[in-house]
Formats: sequence, structure tokens, C-alpha cells
Amino acid sequence: MQLHTSSSRLRTQVKASSTRPAASVAAAAAAVDCAALEVPALPLSFADRPGIWDADGKLMLKNLTFEEVQEWCEAAGHDAKRAGQLWRAMYGDKSWVRSLNEADSTAHRFAASFKAAVAAAGSLSGGLTLQSVNTARDGTHKLVFALHGVPAGGNVETVLIPMTNRDGSQLRYTACLSSQVGCAMNCQFCYTGRMGLLGNLTTAQMVEQLVEARRWLRHYTQQQQQQQQQQQQQSEESQLHGASSSSSSSSGGKKSRSGSSWPEAPPRINNIVFMGMGEPLHNMEALMPALDIICHPQGLALSKSKVIVSTVGLVPQLRQLRASGKAKLAVSLHATTDEVRSWIVPTNRKYPLEELIGALRELYPLPESQTKRNSSSSSSGGGEAVSSEAGSSSSSSSSSEAGSSSSSCSEAVSSEAGSSTGNAGSSSSEAGSSSGEAVQQQQRQQQRQQQRQRQSSTRSDDFVVIEYVLLKDVNDTEDDARRLLVLLSDVYCMVNLIVFNPHEGTRFQRSDDEQVTRFRQTLMQGGKVCTLRMSKGDDEMAACGQLGNPELAPRPAPLLRPPQQLRESLPGAAAAAEAAELQRQQLDTRQR
Repeated sequence: MQLHTSSSRLRTQVKASSTRPAASVAAAAAAVDCAALEVPALPLSFADRPGIWDADGKLMLKNLTFEEVQEWCEAAGHDAKRAGQLWRAMYGDKSWVRSLNEADSTAHRFAASFKAAVAAAGSLSGGLTLQSVNTARDGTHKLVFALHGVPAGGNVETVLIPMTNRDGSQLRYTACLSSQVGCAMNCQFCYTGRMGLLGNLTTAQMVEQLVEARRWLRHYTQQQQQQQQQQQQQSEESQLHGASSSSSSSSGGKKSRSGSSWPEAPPRINNIVFMGMGEPLHNMEALMPALDIICHPQGLALSKSKVIVSTVGLVPQLRQLRASGKAKLAVSLHATTDEVRSWIVPTNRKYPLEELIGALRELYPLPESQTKRNSSSSSSGGGEAVSSEAGSSSSSSSSSEAGSSSSSCSEAVSSEAGSSTGNAGSSSSEAGSSSGEAVQQQQRQQQRQQQRQRQSSTRSDDFVVIEYVLLKDVNDTEDDARRLLVLLSDVYCMVNLIVFNPHEGTRFQRSDDEQVTRFRQTLMQGGKVCTLRMSKGDDEMAACGQLGNPELAPRPAPLLRPPQQLRESLPGAAAAAEAAELQRQQLDTRQR
């Protein structure tokens, strides 16, 4: 492409300009300055990464990490500080510009020559445009984006999930981002999986979902504030005119608009979960830079502990993400036997439970303190105390998504570790009451310091989230719960149970509330922290497993036949699979 030319062209331009008058030399220098950004002199380390160029051959800057933006600017002969200015304009709080011309209205201003140079060589487009926003009764917002300028065309969806404290205060949002158009994993209970894989999102398109969500939330907040001010003004005017009945009616309207139908959306998003459309680890090349951009402190500035990436269990990529430390991990398990999991999560045929759980045991081993506590509890009959503790933790951390659940869970575990350390400290002060025991006291202090270092080296929130959607008569029995305890006995994890959200054409049903309660109680009695993800946004097809539009796919993904053990209890599932396979064969015949 045009950005790979050598620096000889620039040197020739500079040499020729030296024989011209001063004014001409200045003009030539400005032209060379623009050409420097349009045609960087040095080869770029990221130039061959897929999807970073738009249809016009311009570099889409939102595909680049901060270090890559620096490399791009330096290769063009500009000061490295330009990269920081450009980065803050794209991602700084309340900036989020779409072009450098928009930066003139913010604190980030650029010289006309620099703006022209950037416009000639690069683009600040994120590769998508907000098309529509659907708001559910509970305040969940589904943002639908049109994709453009890159191979993965069509639409992609992002969900903003509202979260509050128990008293309803401090409204905040979790953004559920997509990584692909459709999904190749073909999980049988997932609406997105019915689409098959239509294309991968670029890094820019992943990041721009968050940027556009922040833009929209700011605009939405301003609208709500203006409406509330108008209502207040109308109420005051009615009172001044002595229209008491009108005033009463106005205040009643204001009350309804301050409820769930008109939530006051804050401009910030506190948690990110890659649990939207697609399998994130099936698009690692775009995902990893996106995580760097989202968590960079000078830009979007999300904490790595507030970003969760969910996978169905692609073991090599799972290991890669864990080694990078760029985000927390969630694994969609959904079954306790290979036979059932290979049906509802076909990826299990390549990475069966033994391999997947073995990797999790290796990557997320139980902390030494918890291992000792579990063994002592089981030997001394203290299982009830452990389950009670787990129950209180999980109750306090129950939420609509795994991001806030993991935060609450980590606070519970770290609090427990802190109390045990405090007890050790009180015993040491008693031991040091005698001057003759000074040496022993010093040794104890050293031992406690080493213990604290070991505890701090294993972060209390460094666990994996196990996601488990409950499907009636498929994976929701108490035997399943007990098998799940055995599978996860040596894994440092939190179990996040998911209530199934039905969709058109599904063969599955939601588990009864009583069965959900029994399943959760079994896990808590076994010592596992267990939360329940309640459905949010299901009336607008914005809940977990409901995103996407299978009608966009040239042909639907195959419906698989249930295992023999479930065919009698799920006769409709087998019949549906056979009918779907016949339909696919007929479609193939017509296409030929």
C-alpha cells in the first residue's frame, strides 16, 4: 500500500527544495510534513495486520494501540507527544472525536497542517455507525450498529445493562460488547449461534462500540436532565398561577418519569463484558489490541479487573489470554458430561471437559489458604459454615451480569484473608510482651511478612467465572449440580448461573424457579460461591443469548440431535433437528 514506500522520496523532495526561494522552501517543507504522515518513512510493525486499512487504503487509527500510534507518528517524523494528543482526542473523557475537526470544540486543538496530514493518511472512523437504540422496561438499552468499510458487513449489537446499589442509588452500566457478526460455535441454545459466522469485527469496531455507547449515554443524560428541568419549570409555573389540580397532575407525571421508565443514565460505563455476539477468542488478533486500548490509562481507562472475556472453551487461546493478564476470564461450561456438552456446546468435541477443566485447574488453582480451609471443614464437619459463608457472599453479589458479581465476590474473599492476618497480628503483640522473647518476636514478624507477601502475590479476585445456563430437563438436575462440584473442586472460581432466555424457534425451556433454587443451594452447600444472573432486556431481545438476526445468514447453522439419553424426555428436540437438517439439504440442492 501507499504507506510502505521508502524514505528516499522524502529525501529527494527536501534536497530539491534547498535551491528554491525561502517562501518556496517553507511551502515545500509544509508539503513534506504532510507527506510524512501520508507516507511514513519507516516500515510499520503492524502494517500486515488484517482489517487495519479502510476501503480507501487509509489507516484506521482506532485499530492501533497507543504504542502503535506512537510508532506511526514517529515514522512520519513527528514528535512522539503528537501520539498522546491524538489518543486523548479519540478516547479522552468526553472527547471521543470522530475527526480532528471536532477537536476544535474541545480542549484538544491541532494545527491545520497536522489535521490535513492525518486526514490524508489516516481515518478516525470506528467502522460502524449507531443505527437504533431499543430500551427495555427495566432500563436495558440495546444499541444496533451498521458496519461499514470492512469485510464484516451487516449489523452488530451492544447491550448496556443498568446496575444500582440495593437502595436503587448510583446507577451505572455494564457494556456487553460483540466480537463477531454471528458466531461459529453453534451453541444450540443461543440465538446468535443460529446465524453461523458472517465475519470478524476489527479492533476498531470492538472499541468503537464502547466509544459510541459513551457518546450516546452522555446525550441521553442531557435529554433526561432537560426533560426534568422542563417538568420542574412547568410545575412551578402551575403553582404560581394557583392551579393546584394542574400542579398535582404535573408532579404525578414527574414521579413516573423519575422511575424505571426514565432512568437517569450516567455518562460512564464501569464494567465491560465480551459476552455479546460472537466468540471473542475466535477473533484473538483483533481482541488483544482492543483490550489494550480499552484499558489504557490515558484513554478509556477501564480497569483490567472490570473487563471480562467469555469463551466456550478454546483452550489454546484461553491459555494465551490468561498469560497476557489483559482481562478476567469467564468460561461458558453449561454441562457436566461430555455427552450433553458436545450436543449443546459443539466445541466440546474438540476440547472435551477433561482438557478444559484440566487447563482451568492449572491456570486457576485454589489458594493454599482455601485448600486448607476446605479440607479442615470437610474433616471436622464444618461444611455448613463454609456453605453459609458462600451463601452470604453470593447473595450480596447477586447481579444481572458477571462483572459486578466478580467484584463483590473478590471483596468477600479478600475480607476473609484480611481478618485472618489481623488475628495473627494480635497474637504476635501478646508474644512480644517479654523482652526476653525479642528474638522470637522478630522471627514471628518475619514469618508474618512472608505470609502477607504470599497472600498478596495471589490476588483474591484472580479467579475464573464459570457460566452455566440452566436448561429444563437437560442440565439442571441435582446430579448435574453435584457433578459440577466435583469438576470444579480444584478450580478457584465463582459459578454464575444463567436463567435461559427463550427466543423464536428454540427447542429449550427455562428451568423452574424451584429447580434453579435447588441447583444453587447444592453448589453453595458444597462450598462454591454461586450467583444468579437475572434476565434483563428480554422484552427487547437484549438478554443473554438473544442477540443477532439469523435472517441475515444465507443459511442457518445446523440443529444437532440430542444424545440418546435425552431423546425420550425431549422428543421435540430430536424432531426439530431432523426437520432442520432436511431443510438444509433442500437449501443446498437449490443453491447447486
